[in-house]
Amino acid sequence: MIQHYLKVALRNLQRHQVQSIISILGIAIGFTAFLLGGYWYYWENNFDTFHPRHTQTYAVTTSGLLKGNGELNQLHESMEEEMAAFPEIKTICRVSELSYRSDGKEKSWIGMRVDSLFFTIFQCNLIEGGYLGVPFDGHSVILTQKMAEYLFGKSSCV
Repeated sequence: MIQHYLKVALRNLQRHQVQSIISILGIAIGFTAFLLGGYWYYWENNFDTFHPRHTQTYAVTTSGLLKGNGELNQLHESMEEEMAAFPEIKTICRVSELSYRSDGKEKSWIGMRVDSLFFTIFQCNLIEGGYLGVPFDGHSVILTQKMAEYLFGKSSCV
């Protein structure tokens, strides 16, 4: 019986080739759009959910707009002033991306420059040392365990 159904289906595909191709392409495009939409929904609803207060944390991105010489420009500063006018916003933290390259080594790293309010929003459990009371003057760094082992080996880096 299945052979009969397959034979009828193949004959219909051959008889109505244009309609069959359009139908198959339509189903493929629809299925692809559904998968991409599902992935987008997953990405939007599962981003940074490992933070304890992730439901109260939002990111406003101004990167790529009027980038300066690595410093936060007027656009960032005016955005901070505008956001401070809303009573619902409790804390604002500026974050910028940095690129590090060590002399004589082929490896480069991507890091973040943050202001002093970063750790009031995001919690960080450190293996060694601490960030409380450390001035945010650009001379302090927090390393991941993998990066500390790469740079300092098994010895303590503090």
